[in-house]
Amino acid sequence: MKFVEELSQTTDKSLARTLMSTLTTTKFEGSRIMHEYVIEMTNIVVRLKSLGMVVNEGFSCRLF
Repeated sequence: MKFVEELSQTTDKSLARTLMSTLTTTKFEGSRIMHEYVIEMTNIVVRLKSLGMVVNEGFSCRLF
């Protein structure tokens, strides 16, 4: 059981790292509509929060 918990934590950390990378490097380039970009960024923030990470509202506002 302990092995499963450790594996889960490792997976969560890896996912959080990937999501943070996507959140900080994705830019609106005009190749799709703004609505899709905003929804994608919002979904990433929600997923990070579900992993227990705090995403400061000031940070997320700068993405939009």
